[in-house]
Amino acid sequence: MSIGSNNQIVAAGREFENIYFAFNSFELTSTAKNETAFIIAWMNNNPDSRIEITGHADEKGDAVYNQRLSEKRAVAVKEMLVSAGINPNRIVTVGKGENEPVSGYPETPLDDPGAQNRRVVIRIAE
Repeated sequence: MSIGSNNQIVAAGREFENIYFAFNSFELTSTAKNETAFIIAWMNNNPDSRIEITGHADEKGDAVYNQRLSEKRAVAVKEMLVSAGINPNRIVTVGKGENEPVSGYPETPLDDPGAQNRRVVIRIAE
């Protein structure tokens, strides 16, 4: 168990901060890169830990395309971690496409309600 980027306790089954993406993109933003830096440090301090990276997409566009996009988002985060020296065998990637929207979506009143679904969730594997 350790302390997360927002002073949350990080333990098996727990999640790090979500990483968000622009519409129709799997490119990591500067904010996303900052969060991956925290995850890299955490993984270096917890060498026996494994993580699962789950990519998501909003409902705009074709379901097959969104599935592939969500997979690319998860892989983009994995590649960032691997490029920093994290063993790829410690990381599992999954794409969920548009199948698991954030609770309250699309009723959430935002300028771009789909933005909260263009995300990657990183969970410590049990």
